[in-house]
Amino acid sequence: VQVSAERIQPFSGALVKLLSNKIKDHLQSSPGSTGHETLVRLLIAILEICQIAITYLGEQRKVLVNMLSLLVEKSKSGTLCRYLLEVARDWALHRRDGDPTMKEQAIVLQKMMYFEKRGERGEPLFQSYLELIYEIYTEPTLRRSDLTTRLEQQFLLGCRAADVATREKFMDLLDASVPRSLFSRLSYILG
Repeated sequence: VQVSAERIQPFSGALVKLLSNKIKDHLQSSPGSTGHETLVRLLIAILEICQIAITYLGEQRKVLVNMLSLLVEKSKSGTLCRYLLEVARDWALHRRDGDPTMKEQAIVLQKMMYFEKRGERGEPLFQSYLELIYEIYTEPTLRRSDLTTRLEQQFLLGCRAADVATREKFMDLLDASVPRSLFSRLSYILG
Protein backbone atom coordinates (compact mmCIF):
# COMPACT_ATOMS: atom_id res chain seq x y z
CA VAL A 1 0.00 0.00 0.00
CA GLN A 2 2.87 2.39 0.74
CA VAL A 3 4.31 1.89 -2.75
CA SER A 4 1.07 2.04 -4.73
CA ALA A 5 -1.89 3.09 -2.62
CA GLU A 6 -4.36 2.64 -5.47
CA ARG A 7 -4.12 -1.13 -4.98
CA ILE A 8 -6.40 -0.80 -1.96
CA GLN A 9 -9.40 0.37 -4.02
CA PRO A 10 -10.89 -3.09 -4.75
CA PHE A 11 -10.60 -4.01 -1.06
CA SER A 12 -11.83 -0.71 0.41
CA GLY A 13 -15.29 -2.02 1.32
CA ALA A 14 -13.92 -5.11 3.06
CA LEU A 15 -11.21 -3.08 4.81
CA VAL A 16 -13.68 -0.57 6.20
CA LYS A 17 -16.02 -3.39 7.27
CA LEU A 18 -13.12 -5.08 9.10
CA LEU A 19 -12.28 -1.76 10.74
CA SER A 20 -15.91 -1.36 11.80
CA ASN A 21 -15.98 -4.82 13.40
CA LYS A 22 -12.71 -4.25 15.24
CA ILE A 23 -13.87 -0.85 16.49
CA LYS A 24 -17.02 -2.48 17.85
CA ASP A 25 -14.88 -5.11 19.62
CA HIS A 26 -12.54 -2.42 20.95
CA LEU A 27 -15.36 -0.30 22.38
CA GLN A 28 -16.86 -3.32 24.14
CA SER A 29 -13.57 -4.40 25.73
CA SER A 30 -12.09 -2.82 28.83
CA PRO A 31 -8.52 -1.46 28.93
CA GLY A 32 -7.29 -4.11 31.39
CA SER A 33 -8.76 -7.14 29.60
CA THR A 34 -6.66 -9.71 27.77
CA GLY A 35 -6.19 -8.94 24.12
CA HIS A 36 -7.05 -5.25 24.52
CA GLU A 37 -3.58 -4.00 23.55
CA THR A 38 -3.42 -6.46 20.64
CA LEU A 39 -6.73 -5.10 19.40
CA VAL A 40 -5.39 -1.53 19.72
CA ARG A 41 -2.30 -2.43 17.66
CA LEU A 42 -4.52 -4.08 15.02
CA LEU A 43 -6.73 -0.99 14.84
CA ILE A 44 -3.68 1.24 14.43
CA ALA A 45 -2.38 -0.99 11.61
CA ILE A 46 -5.72 -0.87 9.77
CA LEU A 47 -5.96 2.89 10.30
CA GLU A 48 -2.44 3.35 8.90
CA ILE A 49 -3.50 1.56 5.72
CA CYS A 50 -6.64 3.69 5.50
CA GLN A 51 -4.67 6.89 6.08
CA ILE A 52 -2.17 6.09 3.33
CA ALA A 53 -4.88 5.11 0.85
CA ILE A 54 -7.62 7.59 1.80
CA THR A 55 -7.74 8.96 -1.74
CA TYR A 56 -8.69 5.53 -3.07
CA LEU A 57 -11.33 4.62 -0.49
CA GLY A 58 -14.08 6.21 -2.59
CA GLU A 59 -17.47 6.07 -0.92
CA GLN A 60 -15.93 4.42 2.14
CA ARG A 61 -14.22 7.70 3.15
CA LYS A 62 -17.36 9.03 4.82
CA VAL A 63 -17.70 5.80 6.79
CA LEU A 64 -14.01 6.01 7.78
CA VAL A 65 -14.40 9.58 9.04
CA ASN A 66 -17.48 8.60 11.04
CA MET A 67 -15.60 5.66 12.58
CA LEU A 68 -12.65 7.87 13.47
CA SER A 69 -15.07 10.26 15.18
CA LEU A 70 -16.62 7.37 17.09
CA LEU A 71 -13.17 6.20 18.23
CA VAL A 72 -12.19 9.69 19.35
CA GLU A 73 -15.41 10.02 21.30
CA LYS A 74 -15.56 6.61 22.98
CA SER A 75 -12.14 4.91 23.02
CA LYS A 76 -10.58 4.42 26.45
CA SER A 77 -7.13 3.63 25.04
CA GLY A 78 -4.61 6.43 25.50
CA THR A 79 -2.34 4.88 22.86
CA LEU A 80 -5.09 4.85 20.26
CA CYS A 81 -6.22 8.40 21.10
CA ARG A 82 -2.63 9.67 20.77
CA TYR A 83 -2.38 7.91 17.40
CA LEU A 84 -5.66 9.51 16.25
CA LEU A 85 -4.33 12.91 17.31
CA GLU A 86 -1.21 12.32 15.19
CA VAL A 87 -3.38 11.32 12.23
CA ALA A 88 -5.36 14.55 12.63
CA ARG A 89 -2.10 16.53 12.87
CA ASP A 90 -0.80 14.92 9.68
CA TRP A 91 -4.06 15.59 7.85
CA ALA A 92 -4.28 19.23 8.91
CA LEU A 93 -0.65 20.32 8.57
CA HIS A 94 0.60 18.17 5.67
CA ARG A 95 -1.96 18.49 2.88
CA ARG A 96 -2.00 15.99 0.04
CA ASP A 97 -4.12 16.77 -3.04
CA GLY A 98 -7.14 17.76 -0.94
CA ASP A 99 -7.53 14.36 0.72
CA PRO A 100 -9.10 14.30 3.22
CA THR A 101 -11.19 17.41 2.70
CA MET A 102 -11.14 20.22 5.24
CA LYS A 103 -14.68 19.30 6.21
CA GLU A 104 -13.58 15.71 6.99
CA GLN A 105 -10.60 17.00 8.96
CA ALA A 106 -12.81 19.37 10.92
CA ILE A 107 -15.26 16.60 11.82
CA VAL A 108 -12.52 14.55 13.48
CA LEU A 109 -10.85 17.58 15.10
CA GLN A 110 -14.16 18.81 16.51
CA LYS A 111 -14.83 15.43 18.13
CA MET A 112 -11.45 15.64 19.86
CA MET A 113 -13.00 18.13 22.26
CA TYR A 114 -14.01 14.99 24.16
CA PHE A 115 -10.37 14.69 25.25
CA GLU A 116 -11.10 17.52 27.70
CA LYS A 117 -13.66 15.43 29.57
CA ARG A 118 -11.35 12.46 30.03
CA GLY A 119 -9.36 12.78 33.22
CA GLU A 120 -7.77 16.03 34.24
CA ARG A 121 -7.98 19.07 31.95
CA GLY A 122 -4.20 19.44 32.11
CA GLU A 123 -3.81 15.91 30.76
CA PRO A 124 -1.08 15.58 28.12
CA LEU A 125 -3.56 14.32 25.49
CA PHE A 126 -5.81 17.36 25.82
CA GLN A 127 -2.78 19.65 25.98
CA SER A 128 -1.46 18.11 22.74
CA TYR A 129 -4.87 18.67 21.17
CA LEU A 130 -4.80 22.36 22.09
CA GLU A 131 -1.26 22.64 20.69
CA LEU A 132 -2.52 21.18 17.41
CA ILE A 133 -5.37 23.70 17.27
CA TYR A 134 -2.85 26.49 17.90
CA GLU A 135 -0.56 25.16 15.14
CA ILE A 136 -3.50 25.10 12.71
CA TYR A 137 -4.33 28.73 13.49
CA THR A 138 -0.73 29.87 13.14
CA GLU A 139 -0.08 27.94 9.90
CA PRO A 140 0.03 30.60 7.14
CA THR A 141 -1.45 28.30 4.48
CA LEU A 142 -4.52 27.66 6.64
CA ARG A 143 -5.29 31.29 7.50
CA ARG A 144 -8.93 32.14 6.96
CA SER A 145 -9.57 28.68 5.52
CA ASP A 146 -12.65 26.52 5.87
CA LEU A 147 -10.81 24.49 8.51
CA THR A 148 -10.09 27.45 10.79
CA THR A 149 -13.65 28.69 10.37
CA ARG A 150 -15.02 25.32 11.48
CA LEU A 151 -12.64 25.15 14.45
CA GLU A 152 -13.51 28.48 16.08
CA GLN A 153 -15.21 26.81 19.04
CA GLN A 154 -12.12 24.66 19.62
CA PHE A 155 -9.93 27.78 19.39
CA LEU A 156 -12.03 29.43 22.10
CA LEU A 157 -11.56 26.28 24.18
CA GLY A 158 -7.85 27.13 24.13
CA CYS A 159 -8.68 30.66 25.34
CA ARG A 160 -10.05 29.17 28.56
CA ALA A 161 -7.38 26.47 29.01
CA ALA A 162 -6.32 25.69 32.57
CA ASP A 163 -2.63 25.95 31.65
CA VAL A 164 -1.67 29.63 31.89
CA ALA A 165 0.98 29.53 29.13
CA THR A 166 -1.41 27.85 26.69
CA ARG A 167 -4.22 30.26 27.52
CA GLU A 168 -1.89 33.24 26.99
CA LYS A 169 -0.80 31.93 23.56
CA PHE A 170 -4.41 31.62 22.43
CA MET A 171 -5.40 34.99 23.89
CA ASP A 172 -2.42 36.71 22.22
CA LEU A 173 -3.42 35.20 18.88
CA LEU A 174 -7.03 36.27 19.38
CA ASP A 175 -5.93 39.78 20.38
CA ALA A 176 -3.77 40.07 17.25
CA SER A 177 -6.54 38.87 14.94
CA VAL A 178 -9.40 41.09 16.14
CA PRO A 179 -8.97 44.87 15.65
CA ARG A 180 -8.71 46.79 18.91
CA SER A 181 -11.59 49.22 18.38
CA LEU A 182 -14.61 48.77 20.61
CA PHE A 183 -16.93 48.39 17.61
CA SER A 184 -14.77 45.63 16.08
CA ARG A 185 -14.55 43.72 19.34
CA LEU A 186 -18.30 43.92 19.94
CA SER A 187 -18.96 42.87 16.34
CA TYR A 188 -16.73 39.84 16.86
CA ILE A 189 -18.44 38.87 20.11
CA LEU A 190 -21.98 39.34 18.80
CA GLY A 191 -21.20 37.52 15.56
